[in-house]
Amino acid sequence: MISGNQPNKLAVFKQIDSWFFRESRPHGSFGANALNSVFPPPTRTLMGAIRSHIGNEYFRLNPHCSWDNLDRLKELNTVIGNSNNLGNLRPMGVFLLQHDQPYQTKISATSVCYYPSPVNICRKVQVDEKTGEEKAHYFALQLSQSAYQTDAGNIRLPTLPETVAGLSDTRGAKPLEGAWLSKASWEAVLSGNMQQLNTDRQSVKNNDDFINNEYRLGIQVNSKHRSVVEGQLYQTSHIRLDPTVNIVMPLRANNQSLSQVVDEGFLEQPSLLRLGGEGRMAHLSVINNDSDSLSLPKAPQQLLIKAENNKQRFIIYLLTKLKMGEQSWLPNGFLRSETGWQGDIRGVPVNLVSACIGKAQREGGWDQKQHKPRAIENYLPAGSAFFVEVEAGITNEDLISKLHGQTMFCDDEWGEGLMLLGRWPV
Repeated sequence: MISGNQPNKLAVFKQIDSWFFRESRPHGSFGANALNSVFPPPTRTLMGAIRSHIGNEYFRLNPHCSWDNLDRLKELNTVIGNSNNLGNLRPMGVFLLQHDQPYQTKISATSVCYYPSPVNICRKVQVDEKTGEEKAHYFALQLSQSAYQTDAGNIRLPTLPETVAGLSDTRGAKPLEGAWLSKASWEAVLSGNMQQLNTDRQSVKNNDDFINNEYRLGIQVNSKHRSVVEGQLYQTSHIRLDPTVNIVMPLRANNQSLSQVVDEGFLEQPSLLRLGGEGRMAHLSVINNDSDSLSLPKAPQQLLIKAENNKQRFIIYLLTKLKMGEQSWLPNGFLRSETGWQGDIRGVPVNLVSACIGKAQREGGWDQKQHKPRAIENYLPAGSAFFVEVEAGITNEDLISKLHGQTMFCDDEWGEGLMLLGRWPV
């Protein structure tokens, strides 16, 4: 069992060379140009590197054992799991950590953690007529007052608000995509205060603020004849992190189980790992996650908004991706009702009235044991927002304790569907 449900360690990955985490498209796909690298790195890739790191150390300490008999090594299996399941070392998302100085090695009070931005927040850039400077205005989408007939039934759809302070016209605004919010900015969004995004220029950052793309040209090799295959070239786009940026992954770990596999303090020792499809180098350090600046954004004290028909409203934001249902964008177990979709989230009956969802995220990977590609699966992306209604008897405290900072499904071991609760925009 895992001790507690909150992460007690933080894995920090620092870049040494450029990284490449291949998207789901295959090399040579029709009409494609360069294959792009996924950003941020997939959870499975980072966890695979850490699990291999622990396993290699275990086999160094126990030379009579090897990866071939992993399934029979109960102590190691308990920590890192096997090819099908994780052990009790489990991730809780992949985020970005930015320091104020390049190549800074220690986390300081000025280090800022950034989380994927919600897709129901819109941005419109307007040019000041007097100064000629561009200024970004941020505001939240609101649900339409009446339902629209769609292929999924009568649904209240997210729409632009009629008026926004400081803007004469909201047309042309676009939902945030490939953007990141600091912890303080996320807490402002959860409380319904979008003004902080307009006043603090560092509150919202884009992928371009953290990474640069580097294009590489590769060749296909005939391994049998050790020669180049004529005409088979491919192009990849690697990512290069800004010198002030690290990738961080909160971890839940059972220290007692870990100490039975490797020496105490092993993970805390700085080490070098190989990451991604091309085995590029990374520096790993694992620290105790006891800093408040690295904790998840807090839920607002006044979360619920009263609505008609004795209902209460709030929003669920996904901070990490969530596997889509078999035949729908809906989380598994939700069924159509007259006013939305009825279902249960961690024991709380809810009604999904509507949702703002970004482009579906496709993820595959490589099965190291079977030596073949993993099946490509579809996920709701991080930042997706669900407009939710609950019965009047449920309190703020109940919802926050049961849902905020938890995964949508109790049995999730990959930290997928990590939820934040916020006020319904009005």
